[in-house]
Amino acid sequence: MTSESESLTAPWIEKTRAAYPYAYDKGGEVARYFDVSGLPHAILVDPTGTITWRGHPATLKAETIEASIAGALTRPLYSWPASARSAAKAAVKGHWAQALKEAAEVPESDGGPGIVEEIRGMIEGRLRAAEIALSAGNLLGAQEQAEALVKGLESLPEQERAQRVADSVDEHAEAKKVLSAQAKIRRIRSKGPSTRKELEKAIDEMEEIVAELPGSYAAKEASAFVEVLRKKLRR
Repeated sequence: MTSESESLTAPWIEKTRAAYPYAYDKGGEVARYFDVSGLPHAILVDPTGTITWRGHPATLKAETIEASIAGALTRPLYSWPASARSAAKAAVKGHWAQALKEAAEVPESDGGPGIVEEIRGMIEGRLRAAEIALSAGNLLGAQEQAEALVKGLESLPEQERAQRVADSVDEHAEAKKVLSAQAKIRRIRSKGPSTRKELEKAIDEMEEIVAELPGSYAAKEASAFVEVLRKKLRR
């Protein structure tokens, strides 16, 4: 991802023979969204859209990548046959019961059984991600993933498993406080504080969360965000 123009990027790609995909981030919007403060910078996102690692790409290990691709497709949705388009659309929307129903109609000659297994793998990956988020104390992540699964799984057997995660979030001793704090962190992060006044205010709010919820996932998120904000403040 680069904020430079195509006229600068294309010659560099050709000169270095870079063999990886790249895209243009005009105005640096993506970099700001992910709080990128230095280059090169890599971000690892799992199949559920959760950031599982970030840092200098040279320090990203193969085992970290392997641990983050559970539930990933073996081939992209756009490569599925025309007969599986309805299944693909349903899967993208998280309508898992409908996706499996549509996939069951895909002819065997088009790889129907394999597509059914792909969708089941996606479901399993998201269920595990919700459970891992819960065990890590990431209540907001667990809640969002579990509630989406409960809705999309309809009457499938896996729905009960997703519901257990959702119920566990509600039963957490500090659920309301942690969920509220995590939502606040997300709101402030999405606004992208940039002026000195905005940065200082955001740091104060993050430090309040750390003091109020010590040891919680929200406090860890807030502490990490404070580091990013301080770096911006020093620029």
